[in-house]
Amino acid sequence: MNFIKSVHSSFFVGAACWSLMVATSLFWGMGGISIAQEKDPSQSTETTGFVTKSAPSTPTLGSSHHIVSLAPDVHWKKGNNIDHLVSLRGKPVLILFTDTPLNHAFRHQLRELQSHYERLAAHGLICAVAFTQEIGSVPSNIPFITLLNGESSARAYGISHNFGIALLGADGNLDCLSTHPLSGQRIEDLIDASYTTQEIMRKP
Repeated sequence: MNFIKSVHSSFFVGAACWSLMVATSLFWGMGGISIAQEKDPSQSTETTGFVTKSAPSTPTLGSSHHIVSLAPDVHWKKGNNIDHLVSLRGKPVLILFTDTPLNHAFRHQLRELQSHYERLAAHGLICAVAFTQEIGSVPSNIPFITLLNGESSARAYGISHNFGIALLGADGNLDCLSTHPLSGQRIEDLIDASYTTQEIMRKP
């Protein structure tokens, strides 16, 4: 059994590929993060982590008692104001990083999201995109928030490739960071395995 490790948002491309292959039920109530490794033939980086400590009687989203790796803040324009990640607490957030709207991996990820979007939307998933070079429209009918300063946002998440994807839990924890597209089912599984989802499921 792997030692419990902490996920940090500064992990760079080329680090070992991680996944949530360790069963959640084996670790609830033990505290810390449960992480397992798996090899990916593309040598891309995927870092995943979830907290498995006993849940408090009353959930407090964003409180530091269970957040292992707080996602770096990003911001976007909302009307005449600038909004931040904290305003989305209570919902899972998916951030796509791409150099241009024509990026092949970006287009592939959009198709995966589209095929599972009905179920993902049922989880309250919010989608955002950070364009690092060429800003454009997202070729999808899925609602997307376009982040300001896409290049600096990618750096904050340690994304140096032309594509990256980050999944944030409803508590603001960075649950997954990958440099290759994830299947729609994988994204749904990660949301289901997140601390806040498991906390709600364990309520009587």
